[in-house]
Amino acid sequence: MGISNKKVSAFTCKTHNLLTGKIHESGKFGYPLRIDRYQRPYVWDQRKIVQLLQDLKSHTKGAYYLGSILLHEHHEKEGLYIIDGQQRLTTLLLLYQILCDSQIDTERMQLSYYHQESYKNIKSAKEHIQDFISNRDGKQGVRSSLNELEITIIETDDIDLAFTFFDSQNSRGVRLRSTDLLKSFHLREINQLDSEDHQDRRYLEENSAKRWEHLQTFKGILSSEHDFAFELFHKLLWRARRWKGEDVEKENRDLVIEEFQDGAVRSQGREIPLYPNRQNMLSEKLVESREGGLQRAGSNIKVSEKSSLLPFTLRQPIHSGLHYFLFAEKYAELLYELFREDTEDQEIKNFRDYFDAIVEENSYYLKELFLVCSVTYYDKYGSDRLFEFAELLGLAHGIKRLEQYYIFRQSALKYIREYNLVDVITHSFRPVEVLESLKQHVLSDREQRLTRHVDLTDEDYDGVLDKSGVNERCFNGFHRYYDIWWDKMTGDDGDDLDLTKFAKKVIKRSKGNANE
Repeated sequence: MGISNKKVSAFTCKTHNLLTGKIHESGKFGYPLRIDRYQRPYVWDQRKIVQLLQDLKSHTKGAYYLGSILLHEHHEKEGLYIIDGQQRLTTLLLLYQILCDSQIDTERMQLSYYHQESYKNIKSAKEHIQDFISNRDGKQGVRSSLNELEITIIETDDIDLAFTFFDSQNSRGVRLRSTDLLKSFHLREINQLDSEDHQDRRYLEENSAKRWEHLQTFKGILSSEHDFAFELFHKLLWRARRWKGEDVEKENRDLVIEEFQDGAVRSQGREIPLYPNRQNMLSEKLVESREGGLQRAGSNIKVSEKSSLLPFTLRQPIHSGLHYFLFAEKYAELLYELFREDTEDQEIKNFRDYFDAIVEENSYYLKELFLVCSVTYYDKYGSDRLFEFAELLGLAHGIKRLEQYYIFRQSALKYIREYNLVDVITHSFRPVEVLESLKQHVLSDREQRLTRHVDLTDEDYDGVLDKSGVNERCFNGFHRYYDIWWDKMTGDDGDDLDLTKFAKKVIKRSKGNANE
């Protein structure tokens, strides 16, 4: 069966022989080619496709080398799974389907795709290929080169060795996203669980892949153009876990991999250790009475199908495999619940209105900080006094914005080092501790600094201000949101905002709303 008794083999062949099944007939392959669920979507765009077609068209004679494809021979699943080379192989398959459809061996080329993005991009790729070969010269030029294409096949039945090769090749070429590598790593961890039940292990692997595919359908909160998994891990989870005390830095690809792969606790089975949090407290309080003595009361343990209620905490240890996917799903759903899901919770509705009116008008970097702090708070306390929290945090960030003409990334990092609200929330026991900390942060020892006035640049705040800088947009957002009593916040000449008076009024207002 090919290399069943070997660690690794490599050979070069014509791509024509690979796609038409002649390699299988020769005995070098025992299983069909497949794509596993952990593979990222097909992403080649028009530029890459046309570049390949142009190269093929201009190629005159001799072999045309297309690099290597890395395969893992999976005996339990009876398949050859593509580790590296999916993008090229998919494009070649599309090209052969259009030019030589009857020659493809569909029994041995079992390439299935698991992402909606793949289907969309494959459809576009077909259109780009058809456009290119629509003229006679393009079609003949590409067709004449097809039989000259060569590719090196690297095949191994050792999954660790396969990914060692993959990581080596990836470090020299175009690097995959951190979240692509993390997904692959943790699916491999599930695949290698100590379990005699292969069907059970396969179920866990496929279910985890589906969880990941589901969260990738979400739109980013900071930007709808963001890849959601990237935003979740880089902009939220890594920061909430690693920003401790004054140890605050910008995340990068290697740091994210270090945190969620290298730092993961190796799982020994299917069990996931739980750590204390509000979803798995045995009870909420002690009650003492003459008859019953001391008794526990108010169990907070909930059994729910909602992933956002999974009993995990942001800073708990990450366990490899299944826990990684459940952890990601929990915080993806929690983000969706806080910002997008239909709700009757008035606190969440008020929070969203405030976010749209004030936070969206602030500096992008302060908006990132607002997201991290808000999710940390909501994860710990739910919607309890959530709107009051949002108003105070928005006030703190708004004052920061109005005091400085520019807010750069380093300014935002310096700000969180000086006042690490993520730590304050994490170490608190009650919402009131967080709210009082925010009030002190806004007002303590800042009287002189907060009396600085910000000039209005236009009497009609629906006009020029909307088209000017972030500083003015932030000012304008506050003006609109607090319009009912805005005139009481201006100076004697009616044109300037007294930040001290404004801050105290917002604090008083938010406290009043909380008591209603």
